[in-house]
Amino acid sequence: MVKRYLAITEVSQKQAYIFSRNELRYNVKNSAAIAWITDPDYFRRAAGEVFNEAENLVYAGGGHSVLQFGTEEAAKEFCRKLTLKVHKEFPKMDLFTKIVPYREDIDLDKKNVVVKLDPNKKADEVKTNAANIRNLIAELEKKKAIHQSSFHQGTYGIEELDPVDFYPILPISEENKELEKMIWKRIKAEDRKVLPVGYEMPLSFEELGGSKGSSNFIAVVHIDGNGMGNRVLEYQKTLPGSPEKWDCFCKELKTFSNDIDNAFKEAFRDMNGILAFNLQKETSDEKNTDKKGTGEKNLLNEKLETLKDGVLPIRRIITSGDDICFVAEGRIGIECAAVFLEKLAAKEGKDKKAYAACAGVAIVHRSFPFYRAYDLAEQLCGNAKSVNATICPDKATGISSIDWHLEFGEMQDRLCDIRKEYETKDGMKLELRPYIVCEPDPVNSVADKRQYVQFLKNEKLLQEHPDYYSPGKVKELRGVLKQGKEKTEHYLTFSHMYDLTLESYQDVFKEIEYSMIGKGQGLEHKTFMTVPGDDKEHSILFDAIEVMDTFIPLERQV
Repeated sequence: MVKRYLAITEVSQKQAYIFSRNELRYNVKNSAAIAWITDPDYFRRAAGEVFNEAENLVYAGGGHSVLQFGTEEAAKEFCRKLTLKVHKEFPKMDLFTKIVPYREDIDLDKKNVVVKLDPNKKADEVKTNAANIRNLIAELEKKKAIHQSSFHQGTYGIEELDPVDFYPILPISEENKELEKMIWKRIKAEDRKVLPVGYEMPLSFEELGGSKGSSNFIAVVHIDGNGMGNRVLEYQKTLPGSPEKWDCFCKELKTFSNDIDNAFKEAFRDMNGILAFNLQKETSDEKNTDKKGTGEKNLLNEKLETLKDGVLPIRRIITSGDDICFVAEGRIGIECAAVFLEKLAAKEGKDKKAYAACAGVAIVHRSFPFYRAYDLAEQLCGNAKSVNATICPDKATGISSIDWHLEFGEMQDRLCDIRKEYETKDGMKLELRPYIVCEPDPVNSVADKRQYVQFLKNEKLLQEHPDYYSPGKVKELRGVLKQGKEKTEHYLTFSHMYDLTLESYQDVFKEIEYSMIGKGQGLEHKTFMTVPGDDKEHSILFDAIEVMDTFIPLERQV
């Protein structure tokens, strides 16, 4: 006899809903709305007495919420009230729900497929509770797969239409005003959890801070945890599996889900702390003294000329479990993402495993369509994960990597098409990215060539030694690199810049003394090199040269 019914709620087409406009305030509000409607606070608002968090909520995480009810009627009544409330208050949002009975006769096979329980299995081998969660999620996916279209209230032909999405512009009622206030109250509360004291986040791209007349780029960053779905599933297998221990199973699963969410939010807060540290840091270096000669001057604030005091040049958009999205001033986007990965790797989950994630950074002009920028950031993140699997399949989920793209004008929709434009005339590749930011232990000797610290070393060499590496010659080198390996080597020799390739990768290619650089004593001059999973050689200099004008390194706190 069925003792309980399981229900799941999930919003579909989240990205389309959040990023349909190039308005940061709008994006932030819509993301917060999605997070709210799958939260116990909204369940109480929508379902009233039908919902009791202690009795009904199993866990919330992974982009959905799982609940339990004593009867099918109660589960249906909850879903009916929830979907009706969402449709009324957020008419453009697609919310899915699914109800299935808890079954005591199902288990998971070796491939994590739900099967009928083998009566000959020992009690400690039965994973019925985990199998029911797996079955619930699978049934929701089936429902979403056959969902052919969604219907919303259209126009009667007399309303003013929104010029972006062509929905009717409805009068703002007192109820909608109150709803708006509630959403922004939640946004500010969540912001406070991840902000250093005395700081706030901007609500427009212009407030991110730029350089007048020179830098109007923003960085759209997408970060996704590595193998978190399988990690949750593996953890479920360690929990009590019998129906009699369902309550204990739910409690542990809820704690594990909360730990994931907290770890990613803490990494975001730590990253903001590093950013605030750089904004506050001052220097007495003569090159950086202000025009009045008063001595100390803030380096990062000097470059982010339009940034207001007390505002971080970064805006949280999505911080839900292991799914992170934020936008930053274009020149700090790569470093912010790298710092996030570094801070996350230092944290350990309830399952005693370190966290790892990959990041994609799309650096685009402020006027570039936000939805396309986010889509590119997702593709870049996916490419980083794919390369991890190529470098070392057995350790891929433990490697945190970063990939990025700098947009200069018209851009292809697919990353694979974009990267075709990075091929040299002699069939080699310009980009070396994605780069490994963190790894649990050295993966292999080939992976050493793709370390983020090496890229950072290259970038700092170019930026901190303009007298030795002339910016004009370096930028001219970018065009030469496209001509291929042979012309690049000739140019470096002619321009007396060969030492750049030695300094940047000396630790990788050979153990040498710094005093030997430039003397040609057994040193290996490299301009292109092979990487795992690709028979073509890649430039070791192009990535640093390409972002010279759109990159500000951040100093980590000691």
